Amino acid sequence: MFQSSMPKCMLMNVVNFVLLICLARSSSTDKYFVDGDLILGALMPVHDYNETSGECEGILAVPYIKRVEALVYAVDKINKDLKMLPGIKLGFDIRDTCYYDAVALGESVNFVLDQEHVNEPETCDGSCIAPPPTDCTQFRNISGVVGAQRSSSSIQAATTLGLFNVPQISYLSTSDELSDKIKYEYFLRTVPPDRFQVTAMIDLVLHFNWTYVSILYSDDSYGRNGYSEFQKQSADQICLAVEEAVSVDSDMKQIVQILLDRGAVAVVLFLDLETANAVFDAVERLDATGVFIWIASDAIGNAGVKGIAEHEAAAEGSFTMVPYSERLRAFDLSFISTNPSTSNNPWFSEYYERNCSMTSCIDEDDTDSHDTLVMDSVYAFAYALHSIQSSLCHDTKPTTGKCVEIMRQVPGDILLEELRRTSFDSLVNGRIEFDSHGDIQGRYKMSYFQRDAVVGRLRAYPVGTWTTTDGFSDFNDDITWSVRSSINGSIPQSQCSETCPAGFKTVLIYERVRCCWECKACTDDTIVDPNNHRECWQCNGSTGPDNSHMECLILEEVYVSWGSHLGSLILITASIGLVGILIVLTFFIFYRKEQILQTSEPLLNYLILFGETIVLVSTITFAVKPTDTVCAAARLLPAIGGCLMYSSMALKSIRLQKIFSVAFATDSTENPKLIQRPKQLGILLIVVSIQIYAIRYVKPLVDDTAPMDTRLRSPTATSTRTLVNSMYLQRQRRSLSTASGESST
Repeated sequence: MFQSSMPKCMLMNVVNFVLLICLARSSSTDKYFVDGDLILGALMPVHDYNETSGECEGILAVPYIKRVEALVYAVDKINKDLKMLPGIKLGFDIRDTCYYDAVALGESVNFVLDQEHVNEPETCDGSCIAPPPTDCTQFRNISGVVGAQRSSSSIQAATTLGLFNVPQISYLSTSDELSDKIKYEYFLRTVPPDRFQVTAMIDLVLHFNWTYVSILYSDDSYGRNGYSEFQKQSADQICLAVEEAVSVDSDMKQIVQILLDRGAVAVVLFLDLETANAVFDAVERLDATGVFIWIASDAIGNAGVKGIAEHEAAAEGSFTMVPYSERLRAFDLSFISTNPSTSNNPWFSEYYERNCSMTSCIDEDDTDSHDTLVMDSVYAFAYALHSIQSSLCHDTKPTTGKCVEIMRQVPGDILLEELRRTSFDSLVNGRIEFDSHGDIQGRYKMSYFQRDAVVGRLRAYPVGTWTTTDGFSDFNDDITWSVRSSINGSIPQSQCSETCPAGFKTVLIYERVRCCWECKACTDDTIVDPNNHRECWQCNGSTGPDNSHMECLILEEVYVSWGSHLGSLILITASIGLVGILIVLTFFIFYRKEQILQTSEPLLNYLILFGETIVLVSTITFAVKPTDTVCAAARLLPAIGGCLMYSSMALKSIRLQKIFSVAFATDSTENPKLIQRPKQLGILLIVVSIQIYAIRYVKPLVDDTAPMDTRLRSPTATSTRTLVNSMYLQRQRRSLSTASGESST
């Protein structure tokens, strides 16, 4: 019915490659197999790998064996559900990866090459002979694989399983590398990828306004991808004081010393548990406990307080992230009541001898083992297979052997497409559905390691939950801070520089480190750039800064009006001066034929009076509302009037000097040769023109960019409007300050 889409030549190459691997390692016999119509494979760590002996030795802690039992529980529950896969019994083949990548790779190869039926005698001794002899164990295909647990192990397995179109669903592999569907097309997972965890970490850091943090990451796929994602997502919000890849072989004392020297209190840990404990050990040896706040990833959080039990002093005050999963009470009770006599698990006896007392096999305070995430992986396969069964067996009774045979022939690419469309309600973890990358949405629980005042040991206190759609919910800020930098229980600071006070801009000390700066004051007539506080902005002519220098306020127009005391004084003084000029002019006209007036050059006298008139009239411009025309007149008229007055006086002085010089030298009453009237007018025209040019084009000694108080002391601003406004800016500031004070009162 179905045919593989893999070309024969490619298949042969793949088979040859896998056979080479198989020759290097014989088939494993350390497995837990239960037969069924359809078989689900599983890659799960049960023992620890001894690199010296090359053997799997020493059973791991409670959560690992509990996850194995969770898969068994889920398969049994599905088989008992008459509505789920009717007529089809699920079986499973669980392989021990020994928490070692090479073993996980070998077991994934075994899945695709030599699925052995557990109930038949083995006659091949695990040898890799192709084709196998007729008396060799029957080979069975698997529908899909649950696991592996570690990201690095899943990467190894996904590479092999993907070549043979075998879908794989991991329950705890979080590396973002596995979201690459070009490389890992057949990989899915019921745990969110690390990029969502990074987002949650950044939200936590920013929640406490920690803008200067360090990050330590393990030198593997998990750590490098987590660091890269953190760096990318936090680029515009957080500065990294230390960015260091570490391993158990690193000089931890030196690394911790660097953390101390850089001064960042918050430290993000994207490390495996063993490396994290090595860091904590170095912290204790350097007597640096209580200095750092650790934001730890799920590799540490999944182990709980027990994982750092030997370094509680250093780990106190840690925030930990774990993927969201709830406990299934019915399964917990079932697991507690299980014993070697009631379990078919080949590893249960070894586990029982090591971990179980006469009364209990599980610590109720133990961290969540994420066993329900294993169940979600099994149920995802079950729902997808059920949907395919409903589609293919509609003409055949599901309980007949024909439907079973049809289901056994379903190729992996068909099952993969159905898995991607699968959406269902988990037993306890809410809605499960996969996106285009085979991932689920981010959901995390966050805890804080705090010392219990009664028993004196660390406990993981829930802080809140985080989801991709809603961020933090029910966040508990009631935290007892254990770091030395917390003053009277306040939130510790993790910043390179304190916030600058009002009126000061930030100047970066190091161009590449945006969180380290010094503060410099802005000038009196500028405000601090509200966007990034790194520049001072000039207020325009009609506005001025408020008291905090954070906003330009529109200034009320304040000028000398006709009805004010100063306006009245200006008008009265100007009027008296004009009346005086009029009297003198009348006198000059009435006695114009007198010799004394004739000899004193009447034209110059009239020009002096005209200049005085211009000066007096120009004072009126200071008693009316300023406009462009009024301001131009206020600047131009006094200069022209004064120029006419003083130039005419200078010519009269020259005229008198010549008259007296000739008179004293010759004792004669004859008129000397004087400057002719046309030349006098020409000289006056040149002088006045120079004055007008200077007003228009010559740069003033004080410009608009100078501080306001400096401009107020100088009458030579570049703009008369700016000068007039600046005359009243300080008065306006005092008015704003008074209003502000009354408002606050």
